[in-house]
Amino acid sequence: SWIASQRLASALGQKGGGTHTVAAVLRGLATLPPGFHRSTEVLEDRVRLGLEPASPDLLDSEHPGWLGLLVRGDHRGVEAAAQAAEPRARLVDFSTRAGRLSWEITVDKAAAPAEAPPAAAFMNLSTATAFVFDMNRAR
Repeated sequence: SWIASQRLASALGQKGGGTHTVAAVLRGLATLPPGFHRSTEVLEDRVRLGLEPASPDLLDSEHPGWLGLLVRGDHRGVEAAAQAAEPRARLVDFSTRAGRLSWEITVDKAAAPAEAPPAAAFMNLSTATAFVFDMNRAR
């Protein structure tokens, strides 16, 4: 999530951080599970992310992988994605009400910047995380 968010923020030209960067990254983040309608809302220093499933079966807590973790309330991946886009982002609320997953993330300019998790350092060992398509030259 961390590396994907950094790369997406860069590709979107979102270099300054802040709530709009967090919202832009969460709107387009490919690592969030498919099969959900995704919504983001920016409210001053907060971003709300909602995932509404196309089928209620997607909210089965027994699902393997990240989807099951999200349904069971493990929000580390979502928070890491937000923090990679804006290091002062903090997850302040998570709920699974009314058949949808919802997160609220705040950006506190006075907060100490979050550090990348160990998994991000491991991912950076690969040169694949720095790959960019060359769109400037006609082939």
